[in-house]
Amino acid sequence: MTTAKSETHLIHKSSLNVRLSRFFSSLLNLGLLFLILFVVLMPILWLIQMSFRSRLAVFEMPPPLTSGWTFDNYISISETPFFRHLANSVIVSSLTTVVALTFGVPGAYAISRHRFKRETILTFWILLARLALPIGFALPLFNIFQRIGLYNTYPGIILAYLTFTVPLVIWILRPFMDNIPIDLEEAAIVDGATNIQIFLRVVVPLSAPGLVSVGILTFIMTWIEFFYALI
Repeated sequence: MTTAKSETHLIHKSSLNVRLSRFFSSLLNLGLLFLILFVVLMPILWLIQMSFRSRLAVFEMPPPLTSGWTFDNYISISETPFFRHLANSVIVSSLTTVVALTFGVPGAYAISRHRFKRETILTFWILLARLALPIGFALPLFNIFQRIGLYNTYPGIILAYLTFTVPLVIWILRPFMDNIPIDLEEAAIVDGATNIQIFLRVVVPLSAPGLVSVGILTFIMTWIEFFYALI
């Protein structure tokens, strides 16, 4: 009888230890999750609180907690064409992303599937165009756009952004194209599919994760780019 009670006590104790271990493990994971969330959201929260600060309070270190709060920043925005500028950014970023994907995806597929001479050199030049400084393209494009009437227009700024977004799309998407089994394309050829059908119905759907990733990255890069738009 005593042995049975001891075994029951040990089982309850072991069960209690397991539950406590799970509780503390969950608590630790929750704490790490909140810590990561705080680190990720901290810059955003910092920008939000700065938007309610006066110009002097923004540069004070440490920032004052009880003074320097104001709504003047939002009042001044209402007196400027802010929403027009926002619409310009949305239009330009969206169109640039669409056009960059339209030209970049077939380019990545062509380099991935069709081997040709000097392929390495072409890939190097694509990467070099991505790494080139914006000022290297800005002045020539400025002179060209002024002469052909594209200065201060949507097509002009979109063409300027394509100089670094299309190489980015090609460079990122090529590994996705390389990982698509060529057997799928050969099976589609046996079924009578044309090259365009293979590209649209086989390659593009299988590259969807890469297309979404590079599309988001292209949109963000275009959104935050200010140098070309300023010129």
